Amino acid sequence: MKALVFSNTKKLVYKTVPKPKIRKNETLIKVLATGICGSDMHAFNGLDKVKKKPPIILGHEVIGIDLYNNKYCTINPIITCRKCENCKKNMDHLCLKLSMIGMSKPIKKNGGFAELLSIPKNNVLYLPKTKNLYDFTLVEPTAVALHAINLSKKYIEKKFSKLSVLVIGAGSIGLLTALILKSKKLNNINMVDYNFKKLQICKKYTNSNIFKPNQKKLLKQKFDIIYDAVGSKDSREQSLNLIKSAGLIIHIGLSGIKEGINFLQFTRNEVKLIGSYAYNQKEFKDSLLMIRKNKLGSLSWTSFEKLKHGQRIFETINESKSISPKIILTP
Repeated sequence: MKALVFSNTKKLVYKTVPKPKIRKNETLIKVLATGICGSDMHAFNGLDKVKKKPPIILGHEVIGIDLYNNKYCTINPIITCRKCENCKKNMDHLCLKLSMIGMSKPIKKNGGFAELLSIPKNNVLYLPKTKNLYDFTLVEPTAVALHAINLSKKYIEKKFSKLSVLVIGAGSIGLLTALILKSKKLNNINMVDYNFKKLQICKKYTNSNIFKPNQKKLLKQKFDIIYDAVGSKDSREQSLNLIKSAGLIIHIGLSGIKEGINFLQFTRNEVKLIGSYAYNQKEFKDSLLMIRKNKLGSLSWTSFEKLKHGQRIFETINESKSISPKIILTP
């Protein structure tokens, strides 16, 4: 089969590789489309040399056909033990033995930038036959955004719909966070990003107020909740500067792992800082249902490219030349 193999830092090779081996209780998926995630870019840039060590096939936002029964499907890429303390508490995304497709540790499990992939049968969710089939490529990032919003509700005392919110990042997670907030009747949604063309796309679909990071109109404001969908030094600094006293920062992004927190500022303002990682099984299913019922409106802001052009596409994203919030690769 053909696959896009992450071979070295900033190096992807489109080549023929062996078909995946099917282990006990697994099925074989014919891949129709796989979205490029920020964590794929993180690996591409050599910033995850433990869990995504090359050579490996990346990609975990997948739709395809289950070749066992010839049904359309998406897959939950997180593989859990279903037995540990966290799994029993419906926190399976924090499973003590968690693994994931497109990762090399704790076990090597190739991902969806390929014509075929193997996955446990329990991780397969079937899809309706619909002309909007490819919208379901967004189930996984929608679940990430939904988990962040669900998490934030646990730490806010005010009525959620009345809050002022800032979303940092106009990529797919930021945009999906804004779309979910909009679906929950939250009106005061603001978004910030360096890429103003991406922001304009976000405004079109969410009606959010949009800003560049250093815009004076933004810097004069303070927010009840900030969703940091970037996770860089700069975005963390901006979060602390723009959050209200006793406000809540939900940290989602994985762009940089060091710096950006002024702990004196953090302590004196009694800011709540919560990390948000992935999603549980219920949130993944809820996200599928949201897309199926068109709760998020049009998802036509995605763009599609061929898998064989993966190296060029990753470079384009890296150089901030892409204006699409989500690029999806098809075999």
